[in-house]
Amino acid sequence: MVQTRKQSREKDEATAADQKAQDEAARNAQSPSKLASHHPLEKNHHRGQKHESGDEMVSDLKSAINNKASDGQGLQQQLHRILNKHKETPLQQLVDEKWPASKIVMVHILNALLSSTRISHHIALATLRCLVDEDYHDLKTLHESSWQERTEILTNGGYTHYRERTATYLGDLADLMRQKYGKILLRQSVRAFLHLCINHANHAYKDDDASKILSATEQGAKLRSILTGRLKEIKGLGPVGCDIFLATVQGFCPNVAPYLDRRNLDMAKKIGLTDDLEAIFEALRSSPMDMARLEEALTSERLDR
Repeated sequence: MVQTRKQSREKDEATAADQKAQDEAARNAQSPSKLASHHPLEKNHHRGQKHESGDEMVSDLKSAINNKASDGQGLQQQLHRILNKHKETPLQQLVDEKWPASKIVMVHILNALLSSTRISHHIALATLRCLVDEDYHDLKTLHESSWQERTEILTNGGYTHYRERTATYLGDLADLMRQKYGKILLRQSVRAFLHLCINHANHAYKDDDASKILSATEQGAKLRSILTGRLKEIKGLGPVGCDIFLATVQGFCPNVAPYLDRRNLDMAKKIGLTDDLEAIFEALRSSPMDMARLEEALTSERLDR
């Protein structure tokens, strides 16, 4: 009897142990993720995934930086080849650096005025040379010229289609420069002063200075905006003329840079550069003189096509 009870008790204990094992196995089967999260190897596996993802992000960033640097170097090389082929700045053959600033700026204004019409670049340049040879970039000479004299010089340059209208524009330009960028010197004697009052004339203008159209305090986009407003006051000088002036004068007035006229900016893109002006300027190491040379180079490339 005692043996039977003992056997029964042992049997019950074995059954209870089996049931406990089954229950635990069932719980484990229902929550595998919990077990996995507590497994040391599984933890290391997840950590490895995180580190791998972070490394990929760093690699992508380095790749992007290297690509940008490579693009910048490629642009520099392209620009270097172009500037080696075209080494002159705009109007370099016409302008003497020893001239007063007023004369130099006047050459750029005259160039913009002549080049902005529907006429060939070569005729505009030949006519500009005629005007410079006759000293019309000196405001005193321009003031004293007659409409007929201006017409004849324009004709000599081949500027026949627009000569009458342009001769008038040149007279208007002289008046504008005198009124906005010149000084009035009244004669000192009482008689001369009374004569001036009576006739509303007989006064002399001196120190007319075309370079006063440039602002000495502003630079970049703000200066270009100011200049555009002033240039628009010149009769016959439209948006194309303003574009030309800004692009060519930056070699003389560095604060205007960076600038390329719209036609040449389009040309830059066509020949495989970029139309991103700031990227071009950065590739040229922010050199206004090189920007001016590039303007001349792109003009030559455009006209040769």
